[in-house]
Amino acid sequence: MNDEYKQLECISKMKQNYFERFCAIVEEYRGKLSDNIVIENSAFTLHDFDHHCFDIYKIISKVLFDGDLIYRQDYGLSDRELYILNLAVLFHDIGMSNGLDRTRDNHPIHSAEYIEREYRSSKSILRKESDLSLNEIKILKAIIIAHGTINDMKYQKENSGIKASKLQDNEDRIGGKIRPRFLAGVLRLADELDVSVERIGTGELEQEMEELEQKFNRLKNKQNRSEAENKDLEKWKGFEKSLDFWRKLHLISVVKRKEDDNKRILLVVDDDYVQRKLDESQNEATITRQLVEIYNKINKEFKEIVEVCFSGNKLGNYVPVKELIIVTEVESIKREIDKTLDVRSLESVVEEDKKKLI
Repeated sequence: MNDEYKQLECISKMKQNYFERFCAIVEEYRGKLSDNIVIENSAFTLHDFDHHCFDIYKIISKVLFDGDLIYRQDYGLSDRELYILNLAVLFHDIGMSNGLDRTRDNHPIHSAEYIEREYRSSKSILRKESDLSLNEIKILKAIIIAHGTINDMKYQKENSGIKASKLQDNEDRIGGKIRPRFLAGVLRLADELDVSVERIGTGELEQEMEELEQKFNRLKNKQNRSEAENKDLEKWKGFEKSLDFWRKLHLISVVKRKEDDNKRILLVVDDDYVQRKLDESQNEATITRQLVEIYNKINKEFKEIVEVCFSGNKLGNYVPVKELIIVTEVESIKREIDKTLDVRSLESVVEEDKKKLI
């Protein structure tokens, strides 16, 4: 199994006792994370450890954190804050595990429930190795629940998302401070930023998606489907959405911080892939629409997280990023993106002016 995660700064900077505990927990649970994209004829992007979790640790270390400040003992995160954040990354998608009832919208709750069950079990590695108090487990669960969207009417709105009341500052087991809202913001933003081609994984998965698409299209386009086939088609209802997202991952080659400006995050377009699509007669408008959809989705979350979770001088210094930019050297696409975003920006200004008049 891949141990490169141990070299990433947000993990390697943990104190030795936390580092050893964390690695023991990873070795126990990494195999329980989903490495299967196909469940009940639906498809999901990878939620495994070696791709998705690794990408998030890398984004936290190389894109979000100011490493000169956030690991300083006299200024940065406490040892337990960094430890709890890394555990939250590990467990945040375990609710999408192969062995559980996977639902996209409510998997953060399933992940939190899984942690609760493991902590209650005297035989589990989480219980034996984590050294977390019951209160710290509640904090870990709250951070995980905040990373995704909850569409469950039984779940109170104030308990989910980055504004959840359960994300108030708290004390750890040894009397230090834990800032769950900040940690939740880091996890949620890093998760949103995992949109590059690196998340696709292996060529085998690409082939599997192509075979699934062919199977789906045969069923969807079949005339005079039987009742059983119509029921089977219902099971594919999430596939088209997943397939669309899967294709969009090809469009971004890397997510990185701008070299000469640590306040800007760059979504770097895979220009070779885009040019190939243009050469295959795909038009600029279609590609631009997909790129702008990626950008707008992340940018909306980005702005809210920066405002809600990274406010204040110290937290703002920990994560100094303030702006998200999409960059490409394909001139025709660049012009279309600039034109589209300029129109969107103008629409926002007009809407704000309307509100002032009400």
